[in-house]
Amino acid sequence: MSIPQRLSPPIEELRQFYVGKDINDVPKPAAILDVAIARRHCQSMLDATRALGVGFRAHVKTHKTTQLALLQAGGTSSHTSSPTSPAHFIASTLPEIQHLVPALHSLRSAGRHPVTILYGIPLPPSHVPRLAALARSLGPGTVAVMLDHPSQLASLALFAQLAGFPAGV
Repeated sequence: MSIPQRLSPPIEELRQFYVGKDINDVPKPAAILDVAIARRHCQSMLDATRALGVGFRAHVKTHKTTQLALLQAGGTSSHTSSPTSPAHFIASTLPEIQHLVPALHSLRSAGRHPVTILYGIPLPPSHVPRLAALARSLGPGTVAVMLDHPSQLASLALFAQLAGFPAGV
């Protein structure tokens, strides 16, 4: 079942529209970020969690961009301080997960392991088929869900049936 999505324009189209504009000419509302600062902050967070010996799961709810999600996870290839380190994410909507699928594949292709995404709300039955389809495209061990009531175990069982493997919990 395909659900209509508002897809982001291609990155080149966005660059042509925004790069070189005076800040006052950028349509509002808009978030304008200094990528160098964002990169430093993301690396600082990764360094701090590594030093503390705790895991880190990047949340994509606010920014909803592949570029910032990759920075939060430490990037891919030469931009990664540890190319074999895990890359964990949390998303609160299925469109956020769907939007990240290519980035998750690129992280795995770059040797990052494990690459996981947590669907950060309790799993409603109506979302199971779509989440299972996304999980199938990512492979076993990549999708986890939250449960907060025993009645949701039926959704978890349906997920395993549709995906062909269980979700993490």
